[in-house]
Amino acid sequence: MDKSPYVSILRDVFHVQDVSAREEERARVNKVPELSGPFEKLGFQSVGFYRMGRSSGSVHQVWRSPDSRAFLTVEHDQNQKPRAELRTLLHDGTIIDTSSHHSGLARLYRRSRIHHPESLYLMETLNGSPEALWRRHSERVESILRERGSTIPPHDSMRMQFALASRSMVVTFVRRIQGRRLEWTVFIPATLAIVGAVVFAGTPLHWLTAAAVAGVALWYIGEFSTWLAARLMSIPPVPLASLLAAVDNAALAGPPAPTS
Repeated sequence: MDKSPYVSILRDVFHVQDVSAREEERARVNKVPELSGPFEKLGFQSVGFYRMGRSSGSVHQVWRSPDSRAFLTVEHDQNQKPRAELRTLLHDGTIIDTSSHHSGLARLYRRSRIHHPESLYLMETLNGSPEALWRRHSERVESILRERGSTIPPHDSMRMQFALASRSMVVTFVRRIQGRRLEWTVFIPATLAIVGAVVFAGTPLHWLTAAAVAGVALWYIGEFSTWLAARLMSIPPVPLASLLAAVDNAALAGPPAPTS
């Protein structure tokens, strides 16, 4: 069995599948016409579809930019607000991510969980039209290309999309695991000790209030530990060739879907 984390993350953890050739799966795609329409007018074309999760998992459509230098996915966030994500993978393993903001509580932690310059995952979030998002992503790609001295492979296949996704998933998954460890071993015991000291000291603070304070504190501490874990660790970049090999070993690359 292949022990590569990039194989395992696709095949065993998130159960990613190329469903481009399955009409019944494509019919289940999460459609976001208010974004996909404007991006199509900008020249974006469909590359294919993938499912994340078992048979009942969510299905997403993947688009390529007019110059084949970025992938686009669109979705609704937890508050059903439309959002877009543009991502580019360089040959040296750097990922450039330019995304719409999340709404609600997700806006507080989404970027802290994903943006990881120490591991060459460079994320920027902003509000704006599809035109503004694409323009900003193009500017960032040119700037980072000059800075890194790397090159961009064609972003025109599901195989390439899965290579990018595997790197993104490993970075976010490992960071979250390390954040949880830090949370349980340091921050949560410290928070409980503080709340316990307040309650048992006989102060006027009611125990229900203390419980509420602890709940809020633990939530924020959990997100802070995820951010801090990233500062304390680095996931070495993986060249594109290695990521593509992992995709092939996971047997994910299916037949390309016709462009629209």
